Amino acid sequence: QRWRNAGSLVQLANQAKEANRPLEAIAMLPRYLAIRPGDDAIVAELADLTLKRVRAGELGRQDIANAYSLAEAAVRRNPDNDALRGRLARFQMLVGQPANAREHLDVLAAKHPLPDATAADSAAAAEWDQEDFTHPFSIQLMLVSSLAATGEYDKAADRAAALIGFDRESK
Repeated sequence: QRWRNAGSLVQLANQAKEANRPLEAIAMLPRYLAIRPGDDAIVAELADLTLKRVRAGELGRQDIANAYSLAEAAVRRNPDNDALRGRLARFQMLVGQPANAREHLDVLAAKHPLPDATAADSAAAAEWDQEDFTHPFSIQLMLVSSLAATGEYDKAADRAAALIGFDRESK
């Protein structure tokens, strides 16, 4: 009977999200997952909600550690969820894990390449939302940051130059 009624926890979590009470939703979803641990979509939703709340500064230090492991597990279980992968990469950059972030960014960069035109001339640049961590420019900027943070300055400079259409050879 618990298994049959577990769906009501997801409904309550959705109602809490719609009422702009994400912390209540975050509290409901683990209870659901305790009953139905194989629900990958809910794992991804919980990880996404948690990462957003960590970024907003609404969760404590222990919650940050939990968010990290939860998001990693969610990405492994939902490898095609690019939005979650991008949010995880951004989170890893913020907590000082640029090498780990680069693994996810390389996957995203392969799936979301830069447009052929330079960033300044591209229509995609005008539509760029910096909070969209799957946008080619966001991915490339995070890659530049991760390369610089791990001491790979020439690679970082090459990517940054390509992003703005600058030829480092001819200057």
